[in-house]
Amino acid sequence: MIVMDLAKYYHKFAEETFPNAIRIADRFHVNRYALDALKDVRSRLSLGLSSQNRVSLKCNKNLLSKRNDQLDEKESLILKKLLDLASELEKVYRWKEDLI
Repeated sequence: MIVMDLAKYYHKFAEETFPNAIRIADRFHVNRYALDALKDVRSRLSLGLSSQNRVSLKCNKNLLSKRNDQLDEKESLILKKLLDLASELEKVYRWKEDLI
């Protein structure tokens, strides 16, 4: 088993050097891809929101990136309101939390 960067060069090297090894993406890249997916969903969903909700989501977007266990009470309340804006946003946020 090899934990590795996701660059193509590393995959080629691993395939040639350890052909039977199971390759696993490193934690940094998994986190980055999860946050990128969350950002994409947030951006897309914001287009269908009222201007007030769109501004609120944009101003507090950093809360979506924070781990739930690192939020203070005020941030948790704001995050709950943001997630209530769209069920898809909540699903992706929960997926990110489970993954990370």
